[in-house]
Amino acid sequence: MSDAIDVLIERTGSDGRLERTNSGVLIHEWDGETFNPPLVLHVTADELATTIRDNAAEATVAWTSGGKPQEKYGWYMLITHLDEAITVRDETQNDLALGPAGIILL
Repeated sequence: MSDAIDVLIERTGSDGRLERTNSGVLIHEWDGETFNPPLVLHVTADELATTIRDNAAEATVAWTSGGKPQEKYGWYMLITHLDEAITVRDETQNDLALGPAGIILL
C-alpha cells in the first residue's frame, strides 16, 4: 500500500529522481540538476500526509475558484514549495524539512 512518500516520488515523475530513506527522501535530481551529495527532505509519511491535507483548502483556492478542498491541489502546492526551496538554496544547504508555510532549508 502506498503512503505519502511513495506518492511524492510518483508525482515528481520526470521532474526529479527521489529515493525513500529512513530519514525521509533523498533528492538526487530535480528539474535537470543533479545533486552530489543528494539533498535530504527530512519528513515522515505521516507528516507529509498531514501537510497535504492541511494545504488542500488553501491550494484549492489558489488553483481554482474555490470549492471543496481537493487533495491533488495540496500536492501541487507541496511540489511548488519544494521546487522553490531547491531553486533558492545555496550549495551548502542540502537539508530540507516541512515548515509552517512550505519547505524550509535547514
